[in-house]
Amino acid sequence: MRLRKKMVEKPEVMIIPMIDIMFFLVVFFMLAVVGTSALHVVPVQLPVISQGQSAKDEVYVITLRQNHQLYVADQPITLRDLSKKLSEHPKVSIVLRANKDVSYSEVMQVLDRLRQEGISRVGLGVEQRQR
Repeated sequence: MRLRKKMVEKPEVMIIPMIDIMFFLVVFFMLAVVGTSALHVVPVQLPVISQGQSAKDEVYVITLRQNHQLYVADQPITLRDLSKKLSEHPKVSIVLRANKDVSYSEVMQVLDRLRQEGISRVGLGVEQRQR
């Protein structure tokens, strides 16, 4: 009686599923890093609107608090120092976040200074109205 030879398959490393898993891990960590990065700003109560657009370019976030304090990101700054900083970056976009209790004249003073420095891309920071 003749016995059949068993064919032994060589073990293979399936690399395609490993590449898929690595790709998903890279995407996961990229999204995790993007989700954790946030703007460092001083908290203020913003006015609420029902519609609007979000800023998409590189922006400076300028915060004006009701006690006449001005901040760029979360760093306090004077109006004079703000002018110096903006003169170094004339093509930057600005988002002005003014507390809702700040007077109109204070907001206009900052907007006038921005215009004097040649900054034309200015937006006002507001909160989206909840529906």
